[in-house]
Amino acid sequence: MVDLMKRLDVEYDFVAIIDGLPDTERIQWKTSDNLTHFLAVNGIEQMSSLCDDKNMFDKSLKYFEALAQNGKKFCLHIICHGNKNGIAINKSLKEMIKWEEFREKLQTINNLMEQKLIVNMTSCYGLHGIKIVDENSAINPFFGLIGPSKKSQ
Repeated sequence: MVDLMKRLDVEYDFVAIIDGLPDTERIQWKTSDNLTHFLAVNGIEQMSSLCDDKNMFDKSLKYFEALAQNGKKFCLHIICHGNKNGIAINKSLKEMIKWEEFREKLQTINNLMEQKLIVNMTSCYGLHGIKIVDENSAINPFFGLIGPSKKSQ
């Protein structure tokens, strides 16, 4: 029988935040601002990346991958729009990152972090990211995933 329960024993160095919302929504909702303020007030280090397109999103993940390569451990918090098929960077659903595209990028980071990556999705349908888990692969894309299973109101 497969043991589905694993204990997470890790100390994280910081929270990595990738914000893919349009500027108008960043200003109006202040999601990243509120999160970084909350973390700072509670003594938790954070790094933020504001992404206006898929290219910037990919560069941000590469940057965090390099930090993981250097032994840093972090939780990844992604703020963006999403649907059942993936996430959208900025307001354009033309810049979709399909869940399957996301798998390899997160697998690399998770592997570098010794299978201890936690991903928090602040996006509609963020929990649908579970679709990137490949039961036939020895390397998972994350230890855990947090996010809504439906459209947020």
